[in-house]
Parts: sequence; structure tokens; C-alpha cells
Amino acid sequence: MIEKIKAELFKKYKNDDVKWLFFSLFDAKNNLLFSNGVLKTDKGMDKLVDTLYYWLMDKISWVKIVVIDVVLSYVQETDLQKLLLYSVKDYGFCLIWVIDQKTWVVLPDTKWISDVKQALWYIKQKNWISSNVEIYSFKTDRIVISI
Repeated sequence: MIEKIKAELFKKYKNDDVKWLFFSLFDAKNNLLFSNGVLKTDKGMDKLVDTLYYWLMDKISWVKIVVIDVVLSYVQETDLQKLLLYSVKDYGFCLIWVIDQKTWVVLPDTKWISDVKQALWYIKQKNWISSNVEIYSFKTDRIVISI
């Protein structure tokens, strides 16, 4: 499975490119099993894919679809009014809790997210975040791989 993931990813990217990656794993019925990734890294893609694969996927045999989001660009957002105009189809959002630097993400084009307000609310409610966050928006290149 890891060979197929790398083959698809390295059609577009070099194995030593330093990019942030998110893996989302789905079963045969397209149910989300798990989603996680790395926002900050100094590792090349080849090493990062190995790390994520063995951390997230190695022991899960029922994964049928792997979606890889490669972060292309990101920017810290300080103007909430401007942020609310973004399309959740095109942008993902990241909240970093200033107190302890914990990070939470909603990826672009997440099925149950219809607008930016909902994306931010979802992150805050799910993770019990009340204040003191930095907000980032980001764009990704999505690669879908059937296993």
C-alpha cells in the first residue's frame, strides 16, 4: 500500500519536497476512519509519508481510500470579516491554541462543513477551545488513491 501512495504522490511532487501533509482514511462505504497529518515539518515527503503511514495506516487493513491533502500555501488570518468570505470548498482552516500550541484543522471541502463560521465553530466545540487562538487558512492539492 505504501508503494502505491508514494507512486501517486511522486507523480506531482519530489520525494525531498518539504510540504505539510494530511492523510484521511476511508472504508469501502466511504466512511471516514481517521484523519491526521503534519502542519510543520522539516522532513522531505518521502520520510514524512513513511512516518504518517506507519503511524496511521500500517495496522489498518480495511482502508479502501486514502486522501492526501498536500498544503500548498497558508496564511495567518487576523481579519475575521475577510475570513468569513472564504470558500470552505477551496480553503481549510487551522486553529492554534496560544496557551499550549495545540493545533486543530478542518480540511478544504469537508462534507459536513458549509461555511467558515461552521468550520471554526466545529473546531472550537469539538476540542473545547474557548479563546486565545491563532487562525490560519490554507489551500491544498488533494490526491485520492483507491487501495
